Amino acid sequence: MAIRRGADHLLRRDHAAGARPVLHQHGLAELLGQGLLHRARDDVGGAARGEADQHADGAAGEAARPLRQGRRRKAGQPNRQDPSPAGPARLACGHPRFPSLCRPVSAGRAADDRQRRAAMATRGCPRMGNHPMTDSIGFIGLGSMGGPIVARLAAWARGAGRRILVHDVRADAMAQAAAAGAEPVASGPRELGARCPLVLACLPAPAISEAVALGEDGVAAAPGAALRSYVELSTIGGEAMRRIAAGLASRGVDLVDSPISGGAIGAQTGVLAVMAAGPPQAVAMARPVLEVVGNRVFVLGEAPGLGQAMKLANNLLSLAGMVLTAEALSLGAKAGLDPALMCEVINAGTGRNSSTDSKYPRAVLTGRFDVGSTNRIAHKDMALAMAEFAAQGVPAPLTGLAREIWAMTEAAQGPQSDMTTVARLYEGWTGVPLRARGAG
Repeated sequence: MAIRRGADHLLRRDHAAGARPVLHQHGLAELLGQGLLHRARDDVGGAARGEADQHADGAAGEAARPLRQGRRRKAGQPNRQDPSPAGPARLACGHPRFPSLCRPVSAGRAADDRQRRAAMATRGCPRMGNHPMTDSIGFIGLGSMGGPIVARLAAWARGAGRRILVHDVRADAMAQAAAAGAEPVASGPRELGARCPLVLACLPAPAISEAVALGEDGVAAAPGAALRSYVELSTIGGEAMRRIAAGLASRGVDLVDSPISGGAIGAQTGVLAVMAAGPPQAVAMARPVLEVVGNRVFVLGEAPGLGQAMKLANNLLSLAGMVLTAEALSLGAKAGLDPALMCEVINAGTGRNSSTDSKYPRAVLTGRFDVGSTNRIAHKDMALAMAEFAAQGVPAPLTGLAREIWAMTEAAQGPQSDMTTVARLYEGWTGVPLRARGAG
Protein backbone atom coordinates (compact mmCIF):
# COMPACT_ATOMS: atom_id res chain seq x y z
CA MET A 1 0.00 0.00 0.00
CA ALA A 2 1.47 3.31 -1.06
CA ILE A 3 1.87 6.00 1.56
CA ARG A 4 1.16 9.65 0.90
CA ARG A 5 4.14 11.38 2.51
CA GLY A 6 3.80 14.63 4.40
CA ALA A 7 -0.02 14.71 4.76
CA ASP A 8 -1.85 15.27 8.05
CA HIS A 9 -2.77 11.69 8.83
CA LEU A 10 -3.11 9.38 11.75
CA LEU A 11 -2.21 5.73 11.60
CA ARG A 12 -5.11 3.55 12.62
CA ARG A 13 -6.39 0.10 11.91
CA ASP A 14 -9.60 -0.77 10.23
CA HIS A 15 -11.70 -3.24 12.19
CA ALA A 16 -12.43 -5.45 9.21
CA ALA A 17 -10.67 -8.75 9.24
CA GLY A 18 -7.58 -8.77 7.11
CA ALA A 19 -7.52 -5.00 6.70
CA ARG A 20 -4.22 -3.20 6.36
CA PRO A 21 -3.32 -0.06 8.29
CA VAL A 22 -4.75 3.20 6.95
CA LEU A 23 -3.87 6.77 7.81
CA HIS A 24 -6.33 9.32 9.10
CA GLN A 25 -6.12 12.99 10.09
CA HIS A 26 -5.70 13.97 13.74
CA GLY A 27 -2.95 14.59 16.17
CA LEU A 28 -1.05 11.54 17.26
CA ALA A 29 0.78 13.30 20.07
CA GLU A 30 -2.03 12.51 22.49
CA LEU A 31 -1.62 8.78 21.81
CA LEU A 32 2.15 8.96 21.93
CA GLY A 33 2.07 10.92 25.19
CA GLN A 34 -0.12 8.28 26.78
CA GLY A 35 1.98 5.42 25.44
CA LEU A 36 -1.02 4.01 23.59
CA LEU A 37 0.72 3.66 20.27
CA HIS A 38 4.23 2.29 19.95
CA ARG A 39 4.25 0.64 16.55
CA ALA A 40 1.96 -0.81 13.92
CA ARG A 41 2.06 -4.57 13.43
CA ASP A 42 0.62 -6.85 10.78
CA ASP A 43 -0.07 -10.55 11.19
CA VAL A 44 1.19 -12.91 8.50
CA GLY A 45 -1.51 -13.02 5.86
CA GLY A 46 -2.58 -9.44 6.56
CA ALA A 47 -4.87 -9.96 9.57
CA ALA A 48 -4.90 -6.83 11.73
CA ARG A 49 -3.72 -7.11 15.32
CA GLY A 50 -3.73 -4.36 17.99
CA GLU A 51 -5.48 -1.03 17.73
CA ALA A 52 -4.54 2.60 17.57
CA ASP A 53 -7.86 4.21 16.71
CA GLN A 54 -8.22 7.84 17.70
CA HIS A 55 -11.51 9.48 16.68
CA ALA A 56 -11.04 12.77 14.84
CA ASP A 57 -12.93 15.76 16.24
CA GLY A 58 -14.72 18.60 14.49
CA ALA A 59 -13.98 19.42 10.88
CA ALA A 60 -10.78 17.37 10.92
CA GLY A 61 -12.85 14.25 11.49
CA GLU A 62 -15.05 15.01 8.49
CA ALA A 63 -12.04 15.75 6.31
CA ALA A 64 -10.17 12.56 7.23
CA ARG A 65 -9.85 10.21 4.27
CA PRO A 66 -8.19 6.80 4.29
CA LEU A 67 -5.60 6.04 1.67
CA ARG A 68 -6.18 3.36 -0.89
CA GLN A 69 -5.34 -0.05 0.45
CA GLY A 70 -3.00 -2.22 -1.57
CA ARG A 71 -2.85 -5.94 -1.98
CA ARG A 72 -2.21 -8.13 1.00
CA ARG A 73 1.37 -9.18 1.17
CA LYS A 74 2.24 -12.84 1.21
CA ALA A 75 3.57 -14.60 4.24
CA GLY A 76 7.16 -13.63 4.89
CA GLN A 77 7.12 -10.80 2.34
CA PRO A 78 8.48 -7.52 3.75
CA ASN A 79 6.17 -4.56 4.07
CA ARG A 80 7.18 -2.39 1.10
CA GLN A 81 5.63 0.76 2.49
CA ASP A 82 8.19 0.94 5.30
CA PRO A 83 11.85 1.82 4.97
CA SER A 84 12.74 -0.67 7.70
CA PRO A 85 11.65 -4.28 8.24
CA ALA A 86 10.20 -3.36 11.61
CA GLY A 87 7.51 -1.26 9.95
CA PRO A 88 6.42 2.21 11.05
CA ALA A 89 7.43 2.77 14.66
CA ARG A 90 5.32 5.88 15.21
CA LEU A 91 4.19 9.15 13.64
CA ALA A 92 5.15 12.68 14.51
CA CYS A 93 2.47 14.97 15.92
CA GLY A 94 -0.40 15.37 13.47
CA HIS A 95 -1.26 18.97 14.27
CA PRO A 96 -2.51 20.72 11.08
CA ARG A 97 -0.18 23.68 11.64
CA PHE A 98 2.84 21.41 11.08
CA PRO A 99 2.00 19.24 8.04
CA SER A 100 5.62 18.95 6.98
CA LEU A 101 6.42 17.30 10.27
CA CYS A 102 3.57 14.81 10.17
CA ARG A 103 4.79 11.80 8.28
CA PRO A 104 5.57 8.19 9.19
CA VAL A 105 8.79 7.68 11.10
CA SER A 106 10.37 4.26 10.86
CA ALA A 107 12.38 2.56 13.56
CA GLY A 108 15.54 3.31 11.57
CA ARG A 109 14.84 7.06 11.64
CA ALA A 110 14.64 7.66 15.37
CA ALA A 111 17.15 10.52 15.11
CA ASP A 112 14.94 12.30 12.57
CA ASP A 113 11.98 11.79 14.86
CA ARG A 114 13.81 13.41 17.76
CA GLN A 115 14.68 16.37 15.54
CA ARG A 116 11.08 16.80 14.50
CA ARG A 117 9.87 16.72 18.10
CA ALA A 118 12.57 19.19 19.13
CA ALA A 119 11.44 21.51 16.34
CA MET A 120 7.89 21.33 17.62
CA ALA A 121 9.01 22.10 21.13
CA THR A 122 10.68 25.24 19.78
CA ARG A 123 7.87 26.33 17.49
CA GLY A 124 5.04 25.18 19.70
CA CYS A 125 2.45 22.46 19.17
CA PRO A 126 -0.75 22.80 21.24
CA ARG A 127 -1.64 19.12 20.93
CA MET A 128 1.66 18.19 22.51
CA GLY A 129 0.97 20.47 25.45
CA ASN A 130 4.18 22.46 25.11
CA HIS A 131 3.02 25.61 23.33
CA PRO A 132 5.62 28.24 24.26
CA MET A 133 2.98 30.97 24.21
CA THR A 134 1.03 29.64 27.18
CA ASP A 135 3.53 29.36 30.03
CA SER A 136 1.69 32.24 31.74
CA ILE A 137 -2.10 32.17 31.45
CA GLY A 138 -4.26 35.03 32.64
CA PHE A 139 -7.78 34.79 34.05
CA ILE A 140 -10.14 37.67 34.86
CA GLY A 141 -13.32 37.25 36.90
CA LEU A 142 -13.49 35.01 39.97
CA GLY A 143 -17.23 34.76 40.57
CA SER A 144 -19.44 31.71 41.01
CA MET A 145 -18.12 30.25 37.74
CA GLY A 146 -14.67 31.83 37.41
CA GLY A 147 -13.54 31.03 40.95
CA PRO A 148 -14.01 27.25 40.69
CA ILE A 149 -12.58 27.23 37.16
CA VAL A 150 -9.41 28.96 38.36
CA ALA A 151 -9.03 26.44 41.18
CA ARG A 152 -9.09 23.62 38.61
CA LEU A 153 -6.71 25.46 36.29
CA ALA A 154 -4.27 26.10 39.13
CA ALA A 155 -4.19 22.38 39.98
CA TRP A 156 -3.59 21.54 36.30
CA ALA A 157 -0.92 24.23 35.94
CA ARG A 158 1.16 22.80 38.77
CA GLY A 159 1.62 19.58 36.84
CA ALA A 160 1.94 21.24 33.43
CA GLY A 161 4.68 23.71 34.29
CA ARG A 162 2.45 26.73 33.82
CA ARG A 163 1.33 29.71 35.89
CA ILE A 164 -2.21 31.03 36.32
CA LEU A 165 -2.28 34.79 36.89
CA VAL A 166 -5.65 36.13 38.05
CA HIS A 167 -7.47 39.37 38.70
CA ASP A 168 -10.78 40.31 40.30
CA VAL A 169 -12.04 43.54 41.85
CA ARG A 170 -12.82 41.67 45.09
CA ALA A 171 -9.95 41.08 47.45
CA ASP A 172 -11.59 38.02 49.03
CA ALA A 173 -11.94 36.34 45.64
CA MET A 174 -8.25 37.01 44.92
CA ALA A 175 -7.31 35.49 48.28
CA GLN A 176 -9.29 32.33 47.55
CA ALA A 177 -7.62 32.00 44.16
CA ALA A 178 -4.21 32.43 45.76
CA ALA A 179 -5.05 29.69 48.26
CA ALA A 180 -5.84 27.41 45.30
CA GLY A 181 -2.43 28.06 43.76
CA ALA A 182 -3.10 30.96 41.36
CA GLU A 183 -1.05 34.17 41.37
CA PRO A 184 -3.08 37.36 42.05
CA VAL A 185 -2.32 40.44 39.97
CA ALA A 186 -3.78 43.41 41.81
CA SER A 187 -3.00 46.03 39.16
CA GLY A 188 -5.65 44.72 36.78
CA PRO A 189 -6.36 43.44 33.26
CA ARG A 190 -3.75 45.68 31.61
CA GLU A 191 -0.90 43.90 33.40
CA LEU A 192 -2.33 40.47 32.61
CA GLY A 193 -2.37 41.39 28.92
CA ALA A 194 1.18 42.68 29.16
CA ARG A 195 2.44 39.44 30.71
CA CYS A 196 0.22 36.65 29.34
CA PRO A 197 -0.11 35.58 25.68
CA LEU A 198 -3.38 33.83 26.58
CA VAL A 199 -6.03 35.44 28.80
CA LEU A 200 -9.50 34.15 29.70
CA ALA A 201 -12.36 36.21 31.13
CA CYS A 202 -15.54 35.14 32.91
CA LEU A 203 -17.55 38.29 33.63
CA PRO A 204 -21.15 39.11 34.56
CA ALA A 205 -22.27 41.75 32.05
CA PRO A 206 -21.57 43.04 28.51
CA ALA A 207 -20.42 46.48 29.66
CA ILE A 208 -17.88 44.95 32.05
CA SER A 209 -16.59 42.59 29.36
CA GLU A 210 -16.08 45.46 26.91
CA ALA A 211 -14.28 47.58 29.48
CA VAL A 212 -11.97 44.73 30.48
CA ALA A 213 -11.15 43.91 26.86
CA LEU A 214 -11.01 47.35 25.24
CA GLY A 215 -10.87 49.96 28.00
CA GLU A 216 -7.94 52.22 28.89
CA ASP A 217 -6.84 49.67 31.47
CA GLY A 218 -8.00 46.67 29.44
CA VAL A 219 -6.02 43.59 28.51
CA ALA A 220 -4.92 44.97 25.14
CA ALA A 221 -4.05 48.48 26.33
CA ALA A 222 -0.37 48.00 27.18
CA PRO A 223 2.06 48.85 24.36
CA GLY A 224 3.93 45.76 23.22
CA ALA A 225 1.61 43.52 25.23
CA ALA A 226 2.26 39.79 25.17
CA LEU A 227 -1.44 39.05 24.58
CA ARG A 228 -2.17 37.07 21.43
CA SER A 229 -5.45 35.26 22.16
CA TYR A 230 -8.31 36.41 24.39
CA VAL A 231 -10.96 33.89 25.41
CA GLU A 232 -14.33 35.34 26.47
CA LEU A 233 -16.17 32.75 28.58
CA SER A 234 -18.92 35.21 29.49
CA THR A 235 -22.51 35.28 28.23
CA ILE A 236 -22.76 38.80 26.82
CA GLY A 237 -24.63 38.49 23.51
CA GLY A 238 -23.49 38.54 19.91
CA GLU A 239 -23.45 42.32 19.46
CA ALA A 240 -21.04 42.95 22.34
CA MET A 241 -18.87 39.99 21.29
CA ARG A 242 -18.51 41.34 17.76
CA ARG A 243 -17.50 44.76 19.08
CA ILE A 244 -14.86 43.17 21.29
CA ALA A 245 -13.57 41.04 18.39
CA ALA A 246 -13.22 44.08 16.13
CA GLY A 247 -11.49 46.13 18.81
CA LEU A 248 -9.00 43.38 19.64
CA ALA A 249 -8.32 42.61 15.98
CA SER A 250 -7.23 46.22 15.45
CA ARG A 251 -4.57 45.59 18.10
CA GLY A 252 -3.40 42.27 16.70
CA VAL A 253 -5.26 40.07 19.21
CA ASP A 254 -7.49 37.11 18.29
CA LEU A 255 -10.78 36.57 20.13
CA VAL A 256 -12.29 33.20 21.00
CA ASP A 257 -16.03 33.53 21.72
CA SER A 258 -16.32 30.64 24.16
CA PRO A 259 -19.23 30.66 26.62
CA ILE A 260 -19.70 27.74 28.98
CA SER A 261 -22.70 25.84 30.31
CA GLY A 262 -23.10 23.60 33.32
CA GLY A 263 -23.53 25.94 36.27
CA ALA A 264 -21.44 26.46 39.37
CA ILE A 265 -21.42 22.74 40.18
CA GLY A 266 -20.12 21.97 36.69
CA ALA A 267 -17.43 24.61 37.14
CA GLN A 268 -16.29 22.90 40.33
CA THR A 269 -16.21 19.42 38.82
CA GLY A 270 -15.05 20.33 35.31
CA VAL A 271 -18.29 19.02 33.79
CA LEU A 272 -18.98 21.96 31.50
CA ALA A 273 -19.89 22.28 27.86
CA VAL A 274 -17.48 24.69 26.18
CA MET A 275 -18.68 26.41 22.99
CA ALA A 276 -15.78 27.90 21.05
CA ALA A 277 -15.80 30.13 17.96
CA GLY A 278 -12.75 31.96 16.65
CA PRO A 279 -9.75 31.86 14.32
CA PRO A 280 -8.35 28.31 14.13
CA GLN A 281 -4.94 29.34 15.47
CA ALA A 282 -6.54 31.02 18.49
CA VAL A 283 -8.80 28.06 19.23
CA ALA A 284 -5.80 25.71 18.92
CA MET A 285 -3.80 27.84 21.35
CA ALA A 286 -6.65 27.94 23.88
CA ARG A 287 -7.82 24.35 23.53
CA PRO A 288 -5.52 22.69 26.11
CA VAL A 289 -6.84 25.16 28.68
CA LEU A 290 -10.47 24.84 27.56
CA GLU A 291 -10.20 21.07 27.94
CA VAL A 292 -9.44 21.65 31.62
CA VAL A 293 -12.27 24.17 31.96
CA GLY A 294 -14.85 21.67 30.66
CA ASN A 295 -15.20 18.05 29.70
CA ARG A 296 -16.51 18.74 26.18
CA VAL A 297 -15.26 21.40 23.77
CA PHE A 298 -17.42 22.18 20.74
CA VAL A 299 -15.84 24.22 17.94
CA LEU A 300 -18.70 26.10 16.28
CA GLY A 301 -16.91 28.08 13.60
CA GLU A 302 -14.79 31.20 13.26
CA ALA A 303 -17.22 34.14 13.40
CA PRO A 304 -17.56 36.01 16.72
CA GLY A 305 -21.10 35.67 18.04
CA LEU A 306 -21.58 32.03 17.13
CA GLY A 307 -20.69 30.96 20.66
CA GLN A 308 -23.14 33.50 22.06
CA ALA A 309 -25.99 32.35 19.83
CA MET A 310 -25.40 28.75 20.92
CA LYS A 311 -25.19 29.65 24.60
CA LEU A 312 -28.31 31.83 24.53
CA ALA A 313 -30.29 29.08 22.78
CA ASN A 314 -29.19 26.69 25.52
CA ASN A 315 -29.95 29.14 28.31
CA LEU A 316 -33.41 30.07 27.14
CA LEU A 317 -34.35 26.39 27.11
CA SER A 318 -32.94 25.93 30.62
CA LEU A 319 -34.49 29.07 32.09
CA ALA A 320 -37.86 28.64 30.39
CA GLY A 321 -37.78 25.06 31.68
CA MET A 322 -37.34 26.31 35.24
CA VAL A 323 -40.46 28.46 34.84
CA LEU A 324 -42.54 25.67 33.30
CA THR A 325 -41.39 23.21 35.95
CA ALA A 326 -42.62 25.59 38.66
CA GLU A 327 -46.00 25.81 36.89
CA ALA A 328 -46.30 22.06 36.40
CA LEU A 329 -45.36 21.19 39.98
CA SER A 330 -47.70 23.89 41.29
CA LEU A 331 -50.57 22.30 39.38
CA GLY A 332 -49.89 18.88 40.88
CA ALA A 333 -49.14 20.17 44.39
CA LYS A 334 -52.42 22.12 44.42
CA ALA A 335 -54.22 18.92 43.44
CA GLY A 336 -52.56 17.04 46.31
CA LEU A 337 -49.55 15.38 44.66
CA ASP A 338 -46.11 15.14 46.26
CA PRO A 339 -43.78 17.36 44.15
CA ALA A 340 -40.92 14.90 44.73
CA LEU A 341 -42.99 12.02 43.37
CA MET A 342 -44.03 14.22 40.47
CA CYS A 343 -40.38 14.76 39.54
CA GLU A 344 -39.75 11.01 39.63
CA VAL A 345 -42.69 10.35 37.30
CA ILE A 346 -41.77 13.18 34.94
CA ASN A 347 -38.16 11.99 34.77
CA ALA A 348 -39.38 8.53 33.80
CA GLY A 349 -41.50 10.01 31.01
CA THR A 350 -41.28 12.54 28.21
CA GLY A 351 -41.31 15.70 30.35
CA ARG A 352 -37.84 15.22 31.78
CA ASN A 353 -35.58 18.26 31.73
CA SER A 354 -32.64 19.65 33.72
CA SER A 355 -34.99 21.30 36.22
CA THR A 356 -36.95 18.15 37.08
CA ASP A 357 -33.79 16.03 36.92
CA SER A 358 -31.46 18.07 39.11
CA LYS A 359 -32.27 21.70 39.93
CA TYR A 360 -35.62 21.21 41.64
CA PRO A 361 -34.82 17.95 43.49
CA ARG A 362 -31.56 19.45 44.77
CA ALA A 363 -32.55 23.02 45.55
CA VAL A 364 -36.34 23.52 45.56
CA LEU A 365 -37.85 20.33 46.97
CA THR A 366 -35.31 20.51 49.81
CA GLY A 367 -35.91 24.23 50.44
CA ARG A 368 -32.20 25.02 50.00
CA PHE A 369 -32.48 27.31 46.95
CA ASP A 370 -28.76 27.12 46.23
CA VAL A 371 -28.10 26.20 42.60
CA GLY A 372 -25.50 28.95 42.52
CA SER A 373 -26.64 31.49 39.93
CA THR A 374 -28.76 34.57 40.61
CA ASN A 375 -32.05 36.02 39.40
CA ARG A 376 -30.14 38.95 37.96
CA ILE A 377 -28.07 36.63 35.77
CA ALA A 378 -31.18 34.70 34.68
CA HIS A 379 -33.03 37.89 33.73
CA LYS A 380 -29.94 39.23 31.94
CA ASP A 381 -29.58 36.06 29.88
CA MET A 382 -33.24 36.09 28.86
CA ALA A 383 -32.94 39.75 27.83
CA LEU A 384 -29.87 38.90 25.74
CA ALA A 385 -31.77 36.03 24.12
CA MET A 386 -34.58 38.39 23.16
CA ALA A 387 -32.06 40.84 21.69
CA GLU A 388 -30.53 38.01 19.64
CA PHE A 389 -33.96 37.00 18.34
CA ALA A 390 -34.60 40.61 17.32
CA ALA A 391 -31.19 40.89 15.61
CA GLN A 392 -31.86 37.72 13.61
CA GLY A 393 -35.49 38.62 12.84
CA VAL A 394 -36.86 35.49 14.52
CA PRO A 395 -40.20 35.64 16.39
CA ALA A 396 -39.95 34.49 20.02
CA PRO A 397 -43.31 34.81 21.81
CA LEU A 398 -42.65 32.09 24.41
CA THR A 399 -39.16 33.41 25.21
CA GLY A 400 -40.74 36.83 25.73
CA LEU A 401 -43.22 35.42 28.24
CA ALA A 402 -40.48 33.57 30.12
CA ARG A 403 -38.42 36.75 30.24
CA GLU A 404 -41.34 38.55 31.91
CA ILE A 405 -41.51 35.85 34.60
CA TRP A 406 -37.80 36.30 35.31
CA ALA A 407 -38.25 40.07 35.54
CA MET A 408 -41.01 39.49 38.10
CA THR A 409 -38.83 37.00 40.02
CA GLU A 410 -35.92 39.43 40.17
CA ALA A 411 -38.23 42.17 41.47
CA ALA A 412 -40.03 39.98 44.01
CA GLN A 413 -37.22 37.72 45.26
CA GLY A 414 -34.24 40.04 44.78
CA PRO A 415 -31.54 40.22 42.08
CA GLN A 416 -28.94 38.40 44.18
CA SER A 417 -31.26 35.59 45.30
CA ASP A 418 -30.70 32.14 43.82
CA MET A 419 -32.48 31.62 40.52
CA THR A 420 -34.41 28.66 41.93
CA THR A 421 -36.46 31.19 43.93
CA VAL A 422 -38.57 31.47 40.78
CA ALA A 423 -40.46 28.58 42.43
CA ARG A 424 -41.30 30.86 45.37
CA LEU A 425 -43.06 33.20 42.97
CA TYR A 426 -45.48 30.38 42.15
CA GLU A 427 -45.73 29.32 45.77
CA GLY A 428 -46.91 32.83 46.59
CA TRP A 429 -49.56 32.66 43.87
CA THR A 430 -50.88 29.20 44.82
CA GLY A 431 -50.29 29.18 48.57
CA VAL A 432 -48.81 25.66 48.26
CA PRO A 433 -45.08 25.01 48.92
CA LEU A 434 -43.15 22.98 46.36
CA ARG A 435 -41.38 20.73 48.88
CA ALA A 436 -40.92 16.99 49.12
CA ARG A 437 -43.28 15.51 51.66
CA GLY A 438 -41.43 15.59 54.96
CA ALA A 439 -39.04 18.36 53.87
CA GLY A 440 -39.00 21.69 55.71
